[in-house]
Amino acid sequence: MKKYIYCLLLFTIQLSTFAQTWTGALSTSWDVSGNWNPNVVPTTGSNVTIPAALSNYPVLQTDVTINGITMVPGSSIDFNGKKLSITTNIGVYNNISGAILNNTLAGTDIVLEINTGTGGYNTTFNSNTVTDNITFDLSNSNSFFEGTSGTKNIYTGHTTYNINGSMDFQYAQNLKSENNGNLTFNRTVAGNTNIFNAGGLVTGNFSYTNLTSGSLSIGNSANRTAIGGKIDITVNNLNTSAYPLNRIINQTPGGVISVQNTLGFTVSSDTLLVSSFSLTGYRGANYAVFSNNKISGNLTLIDDLTYTGGYNTKVSRNDIGGTATFVINGTNSFLEANETNSQNTFGGNVSYSATGIATLNIGNQEKSTYGGNVNISRSGAGLTVIFGKGSSIAGNFSYTNTTSGSATLGQSGSKTSISGTVNININNTATSFFSLSRFVNLTPGGSISVQNTLGFSVSNDTLLVTSFSLTGYRGANYASLSNNKISGDLTITDHSSYTGGFDTRILRNEIGGNSNFTIYGSNAFFESNETNGQNTFGGNVSYTANGSGPLNIGNQERSTYGGNVSISRTAAGSSFIFGKGANIAGTFSFNNSTSGLSSLGQTNHRTAIAGTVNITIANVALSQFGLYRFVNQTAGGTVSISNTQAFDVFNDTLLVNSLSVLNYGGNGYAQFYNNKISGDLFLTSDASYGGGYNTGIANNEIGGDVIFTNTGSNEMNDAIGTNVGNKYFGNVTYHKIGGNINVATNSENEYGKGITFNSTGGITINRAKFMSAADGILEQLGTQAIVISNIKLEKIGAGKLTLNSPLTVGTTIAFTSGYIVASMTKELIFPDNIGYTGASDASYVVGQVIKRGDDAFSFPVGGGGKLAKIGISAPSNVSDEFRVLYFDQPVGNSIQKEISIDHISTNETWLLVRAVGTSNVLVSLGWETARSGIVDSPADLRIVAYEVDTWINKGNGGTTGTNLSGEIVSAAAISSFGLFTLASANANNSFLPIFESINTGLWNVGSTWITPSNPVVPTSKKIAKINSTHTVSISNTGNNIKTVQMNGGTINLNGGTLEIKNQ
Repeated sequence: MKKYIYCLLLFTIQLSTFAQTWTGALSTSWDVSGNWNPNVVPTTGSNVTIPAALSNYPVLQTDVTINGITMVPGSSIDFNGKKLSITTNIGVYNNISGAILNNTLAGTDIVLEINTGTGGYNTTFNSNTVTDNITFDLSNSNSFFEGTSGTKNIYTGHTTYNINGSMDFQYAQNLKSENNGNLTFNRTVAGNTNIFNAGGLVTGNFSYTNLTSGSLSIGNSANRTAIGGKIDITVNNLNTSAYPLNRIINQTPGGVISVQNTLGFTVSSDTLLVSSFSLTGYRGANYAVFSNNKISGNLTLIDDLTYTGGYNTKVSRNDIGGTATFVINGTNSFLEANETNSQNTFGGNVSYSATGIATLNIGNQEKSTYGGNVNISRSGAGLTVIFGKGSSIAGNFSYTNTTSGSATLGQSGSKTSISGTVNININNTATSFFSLSRFVNLTPGGSISVQNTLGFSVSNDTLLVTSFSLTGYRGANYASLSNNKISGDLTITDHSSYTGGFDTRILRNEIGGNSNFTIYGSNAFFESNETNGQNTFGGNVSYTANGSGPLNIGNQERSTYGGNVSISRTAAGSSFIFGKGANIAGTFSFNNSTSGLSSLGQTNHRTAIAGTVNITIANVALSQFGLYRFVNQTAGGTVSISNTQAFDVFNDTLLVNSLSVLNYGGNGYAQFYNNKISGDLFLTSDASYGGGYNTGIANNEIGGDVIFTNTGSNEMNDAIGTNVGNKYFGNVTYHKIGGNINVATNSENEYGKGITFNSTGGITINRAKFMSAADGILEQLGTQAIVISNIKLEKIGAGKLTLNSPLTVGTTIAFTSGYIVASMTKELIFPDNIGYTGASDASYVVGQVIKRGDDAFSFPVGGGGKLAKIGISAPSNVSDEFRVLYFDQPVGNSIQKEISIDHISTNETWLLVRAVGTSNVLVSLGWETARSGIVDSPADLRIVAYEVDTWINKGNGGTTGTNLSGEIVSAAAISSFGLFTLASANANNSFLPIFESINTGLWNVGSTWITPSNPVVPTSKKIAKINSTHTVSISNTGNNIKTVQMNGGTINLNGGTLEIKNQ
């Protein structure tokens, strides 16, 4: 029964359609039945055939609707401004092949309306010539094929296809059609569209619009489609559809391509002059490929967040003239220039943005070129690998990641050249790896800020940036900054969790600005810690350890610093600094307020510092400290060290206000060797410092005051070896509380000022040379006697050493220059068998000298710049003691004298006291014209002693010398001691004027006044000796001339006062 009904229905349909063939027997009019076979004008059910080789071909008189049509090669039809509609297509194929479609009614276009029907009955349009503008209005689901066989279709005017059905639409499928006008496709119902599979030729504009869905393929990579006009493509799929666009070439700019919601896409080998090209919202199980294209305008590629499954977006071998925007929202990778010979050229600005977890792979197989700025950003966590083969960027570069994901930027083997600025901002929410390699830019002003990375690797970059910071890095990875040149400031800061032995390494960099390195973790920090690893820092540099990680700075190569260097520790840990030295143009400071070994410098390598040096170490627990071969050029800093496990300070040359090492102890030797310190020095051992670990001080030069305090039981040795003497320009204090202090045992120390001892015993000093022009004081604050075995007095000029405590000469004292100032209870003491060398007007004792023992002795006393010796013969007993004091002025009454004495010297007086013993000794006194006055007859000289207000004649036991200088000895041993001076027994032959003789004034010889040789300006301490026939003119000098010796001649007084005594 069902079979019968089906057959009946089929028969009814067949009855409703019938075939009609155009004969043109009567005319060209479509509407004349005589032109048809059968002789009926076609109706909506007609399947029309128009054959070839006819005289007349149909011309439409009205709009015509038929069921189907077949036009054979050689046929034609004139639409005459009317529309031909094929609306049913039931059980019939439409085939227009080899025909000519004319339109003779001016001002109208050809309109061909085809309802392709259903059931698989295709419509084909092949080998035709269309002589006017034509519009195809297509509907229903059967396929439409254009250019599948025969020869190409030729369209002489504009062509429009309105695809209003779900049909599969094929245009130029196998043959390249020729369009001599605009070509437009509008699709309003979802379906597959394939255009230009065989290529195409369009002299006008090309346009395609689809706001529904359906796969779209335009062009074929093997066949070129040439479009003379502009291109406009608008696709907004309601459902995901495929989209290839291949080998389309147009000649006129201005068009726009906007494609949305495709099933991936393939765009290849196109040359498009368009204002913009956008592919957005693509997704699905298909790759997105954009390759071998040349796009004049802007490009936008944006996937959908559902684009997953491993179907990558690939951008290769393109030339983009405008800006390019790539946004990845899904999880599939984005690959740019990621295969051999795949480099792209971008003429404008380019941005890459990943909002999802997709990997960004940009330029990792070939080097692309960018004519504008490049901006890469991530707002979704994911891997970023860019410029593995380098890049050329004419504008600025920026990279931003505010989520997480490893970022590898550049590669050491390939240069990334950036003409503009560089800005990188990474703030990982989860620790991620970061690498930056061989970036080179030419415009300053950018900044790089990278936070919370899994270690880092920054190498071979040349960056003109304002600042570069790497902060909060951590994890199981090394941190390396090497071979970079950075113009601005640098900041590197790890995280407190950075542990596990993954070091931070800074090697072979050149940093133009300030640099700040901060270590919070326990991993070591290494700067220039391998061969040829030295860095150059143009600005100030700070190293801070807030964690226990060791600081290793400059221990394999010598870095250069253009500014200040500051190193500090706030957490206990080791610091190894400048093992290969350093060059520092500014100041240097080191601070450690916790604990940990601090080793600064190395004896074989100089650390040169142009500025000040400030070092402060206050260890909470005893820690090792070493300072080696630091040399600085600017005074003002301080070095303060406390609580060290002994110390080493070697070969330093420091302009500092002070250097102190206090409370050192532990198991180790304390050594202060070969240093030159401009300021004060303080060394103090801790009370716990024992075990035989001595303090050694050798071969140093100290410019300021020095205090050595030995509190522990170990000995303190100041220059006990050979040729290791120290030179101290300031005051030196030796304070013994614990172990002995041994000074200058086998070498000579030099002292520029004085020495203070504070001890009850246990300090020995063997060799001391007092030098420099500065005055000094020698004193004992404790109770131990001061004994110095070998003393050299080599002060400069009138420099003095004042004794505030008695000084005993242990072996000898050499007077070369300068003076010792002694006084009662603060004497210079010569024990038995101890003497001196030297002594002259340039060097003697001002004040009291004590001689003990049974030695003959000449006391090296003087005053007023003159040596004035007094001697004694050998006393009888080794226990005898004599004391001497010299006065360069009269003491006692010069009028009360014995009758045998004519006159007493009023120039000088000696006090000689026999303090211990009963020995009587001969006494000798020296004279010198400049000090004592003129001695005309040494035989008339006498020694006088002041006894009971009278000068007593002690006789002349003999003289040596000349009138100018000599020595007189008493006639007999003296038993009564006190004041002694010189006297004259003869009024006529011997004169003892008060002051020295001079040449002064203008001497007149005849009528000529001449200047004497070596003139001396008269003062109150000078005399003038005038011989006969000479005249001296003395001008007022502001001082009185006390004495003038007149041997004839004339005085012209031009002011002043004279005290005259004729002889």
